Amino acid sequence: MHVRRRISKIAERNLFQILIFQGGERIAWEFHHVTLQRVPGYGFGIAVSGGRDNPHFTNGDPSIAISDVLTGGPAEGKLMINDRVISANSVSLEGVDYATAVQVLRDSGHSVNLVVKRRVVLPQPPEPQTVKVSLYKNKKKEGEWRTYRKA
Repeated sequence: MHVRRRISKIAERNLFQILIFQGGERIAWEFHHVTLQRVPGYGFGIAVSGGRDNPHFTNGDPSIAISDVLTGGPAEGKLMINDRVISANSVSLEGVDYATAVQVLRDSGHSVNLVVKRRVVLPQPPEPQTVKVSLYKNKKKEGEWRTYRKA
């Protein structure tokens, strides 16, 4: 039995980032809409793993994950290993077991519309720099101050 759920408004946007701080890293999740056409000999050109019954990630995240992208297949250049599959043809794959996810993909027909999220580690912001500011009184006009910056 498949339970159809609408995708959250956040995931419906083409590219949306959520900033999370984990152990000092700045993490963003990019959401992507990807359409794949089934190709003889390749299928959709992906392998998936994970699910609530057999998490792919060591932290216990139950997401359905892309575990392989076949070279020359329809997903090459569109999906990456460890992308999390949020939905397939508007059927939510969040919190499902592995067998359910595989069955939804098999039942997709000739094409599948996927919403995936991709973890991106953002570069650290530059270290704050100290700027010395000195104020000097202008001798030409009484009471006027000017600011000069020195590195």
